[in-house]
Amino acid sequence: MGMKKVILYAFLLSHSLLLAGGDQLISERPGQALSPVCLQEGQFQIQSGINRNDFNNHNLSGSITNAVLRFGLGERFEINSNFDYDNLNGKMVVPFIGFKAALFNDTLNQVSIQYNSYLHQFFDNPYSANLKFIGSHSITDKTGFAWNAGLIYTPISEDLSANYVASFSFNPTSKIGMVLENYGNYENELKTYFDFGIGYLVSPVFQLDTYFGGGINDGEEEYFVNFGFTYRIDYN
Repeated sequence: MGMKKVILYAFLLSHSLLLAGGDQLISERPGQALSPVCLQEGQFQIQSGINRNDFNNHNLSGSITNAVLRFGLGERFEINSNFDYDNLNGKMVVPFIGFKAALFNDTLNQVSIQYNSYLHQFFDNPYSANLKFIGSHSITDKTGFAWNAGLIYTPISEDLSANYVASFSFNPTSKIGMVLENYGNYENELKTYFDFGIGYLVSPVFQLDTYFGGGINDGEEEYFVNFGFTYRIDYN
């Protein structure tokens, strides 16, 4: 087979993969908020990006490459995992593995629970667990509000911290989505951040996006910018 035919077949295959899929792509990018929607049975989705960040008063900057893997087991349940690589320290950040389960679902309101175990044993650190309640509510056909409320518990040290996300979304067209978020965490003191993101749906199963923001706390993250994508494969 000639090289021109190989290139042509590769192009046609990639093009057909990008156009495949009948269900609407539900990504948890751009932004911090998780979606309460579980993937359908047989759907596999990767949400990945690179995050460039700088910190106040520390003269530090770096980037983190992130990949979230999701696999659907039905309308009400999925398993998922997360992997980060921190190039500032040159190591993998603690990964997690867990599941999401739908608690309530109608046309306008959805609520789910997500549980993840952080696999600290890979790095000789204590085990910890993360429990989140996730909700989304349609305001109009183009606007919505989403929220996350979570707790992280480390049994060996009995440390307990809380985190939250409040996210407003606006979809001016069927292919463009925007989010404005306030998010933060509490462990002895409250640290809060803001971001703005925009995503573009290239095809029914492929999205490109970017979001940026930062904190208002002295000595914390001054700003960040993130570029990434979401891609879904339907095995059914």
